[in-house]
Amino acid sequence: MPVLFEIFLVLAALLAVQSIISLLDGFRFLRYVRLSLEAPRPNFHPPAAVIVPVKGLDDQLETHVECLLTQDYPDYTLIFALAE
Repeated sequence: MPVLFEIFLVLAALLAVQSIISLLDGFRFLRYVRLSLEAPRPNFHPPAAVIVPVKGLDDQLETHVECLLTQDYPDYTLIFALAE
């Protein structure tokens, strides 16, 4: 049996082992993703700041500001940037 053929068989065997390990890791990762999607989501709401640029008077300015002020978020700040 030629030496190159033996080297080829060794490399093919190593590649097969690597492929099996990679496949098993893929199944393990899939199980991790499924378990993390089923877990309850934490109630984490970091504070937020919303910058509202306002220039001149618009027909719907009052509606937009009212929508911004009635957001359903526990801790947020509106910062109005006014231009003349």
